[in-house]
Amino acid sequence: MNLTSNKNADHFCPHMDAGDLRCNHRFTMATVASAFSVCCNAFHGCATFHRINMEESHGTLEKPVVILRPIRGAGDGALPVQVTAHGQTISIRSRGA
Repeated sequence: MNLTSNKNADHFCPHMDAGDLRCNHRFTMATVASAFSVCCNAFHGCATFHRINMEESHGTLEKPVVILRPIRGAGDGALPVQVTAHGQTISIRSRGA
């Protein structure tokens, strides 16, 4: 039987059989009812479903690595900081004191 021609195939999450570890929280004995209700019916409301789709479309989404580096030579006694994320310097404007 060809599952892609099954009219009910649209009701099942396309990522369910991929074995993604982020889906493991749904597949326990305590949450089996949630797995059936979400993964087999309402997967469009699942944050993991949308995250996997974004990664497939745009590449892996990683949290930015933020590095704070003190800048030498501040004359006013304040310690300015240079913020970088993924190697790119981020400009932060002062909000005043």
